Amino acid sequence: MRKQMIVVTVLAIVMMSSAEKPSLAQQGEKSQAATPGGSYRLEFTVSEIENGKTVNSRSYTMMVGGSSIGQVRVGSRMPVEAGEKGSLQYLEIGQNIDSRLISEQERYIVLDTSLEISSLLPAQPGSAVPLSTRNPIIRQVKSRGQGQVELGKPTMISSLDDVGSERRFRLEVLATRTK
Repeated sequence: MRKQMIVVTVLAIVMMSSAEKPSLAQQGEKSQAATPGGSYRLEFTVSEIENGKTVNSRSYTMMVGGSSIGQVRVGSRMPVEAGEKGSLQYLEIGQNIDSRLISEQERYIVLDTSLEISSLLPAQPGSAVPLSTRNPIIRQVKSRGQGQVELGKPTMISSLDDVGSERRFRLEVLATRTK
């Protein structure tokens, strides 16, 4: 009797564990459904706003699709003295935008997007020492998040205040399905 109880318990555990696990075919179907398959043109606009007025606006375009990550890198590499005299390091100053398609529907997509803007603090007026020979002060604003974007309609993804000035940075995207 005791052996029968053990056998029944083991069989019940095996049946329960196999019932909870999806088959390999089901797992493949789920992974295919979770991976976006379309291709999209993303037009990003970075605007600088001061006192309610746009003082600067720049546009960048990239293509994303499937699980690929679109990247835009715009800026300069600035040499900075490091350690021993004559030894240089390079700082990358500018704008970086990364975007990845998370999911898609008929009228909208979900994007994971990051923005990084870095700039140098201007040299003080009347300073006799050039900025590149001393330790530069770098300002940065960064944003990262996921959001739903309606196709064909400009959508604000992020809005950031620059703590070192009266400016606000706004990131918008216009997404268009490509064929």
